[in-house]
Amino acid sequence: MIRTKKVYAGGYYLFQGEASANSCFIENLKEARLFFRLFDRYLKNFVKVHEYLLTAEGWMVQVTIRSKKKVLCAYAKKKKVSFKEEEPMEVWRIISERMRLFLSHYVRRTNRMEGRSGRKVKESYHRYFFETTKEAKGYMDKMRNQKIKLMQRKKKYRKVKTHYTIPKKEARGSIFLCLKGCKGKKSMRTVREKTGLSCLYLLDLDKIVLPNLISTTKNVHLTSKSPPNST
Repeated sequence: MIRTKKVYAGGYYLFQGEASANSCFIENLKEARLFFRLFDRYLKNFVKVHEYLLTAEGWMVQVTIRSKKKVLCAYAKKKKVSFKEEEPMEVWRIISERMRLFLSHYVRRTNRMEGRSGRKVKESYHRYFFETTKEAKGYMDKMRNQKIKLMQRKKKYRKVKTHYTIPKKEARGSIFLCLKGCKGKKSMRTVREKTGLSCLYLLDLDKIVLPNLISTTKNVHLTSKSPPNST
């Protein structure tokens, strides 16, 4: 897996963010629901979500960036201008702006809910692309089974346990935290409705869709060729 600054239309990426020292990224399921509502509000016309994981220490989502035309049209609509009349915008800059707005709004809202002030996240967020299909599937499996830890390395900087109020039994496999146990179109429809994440798409990993996405994304980054197209 390789960290990157730029993301390209049609590319497949892992976005990841972490809480700041002694903070919880989410303290309860109400904040998890808010995460999805805001993510959908700011990014549904720009990305497709294929996997997600929310923890007290941070968050991860695997996404495909929509086509360049769709990204530019959605951005122009948000700005209420014609993108043909605007200066050329790079897709990665648009996605970065939407992510910044999403995260800043989430932090402000949850700070008000918690009656706190100050930073909630350690830094902005990281973007990665996968080098192999096996690597991507491995992360999907770990995310779905809540096996990834995003905690601070030093114990004294980790979350204050009393701030995190989701019981272990309730957190294990909750659709507001991961997609564990969710299979089939009916199940995905239920997740979309309950979380409000309308841009959720589940890939069929047994077919050629994901391998092609991984390959084209890797190639565009390593060879600096034109970005891939997305339907």
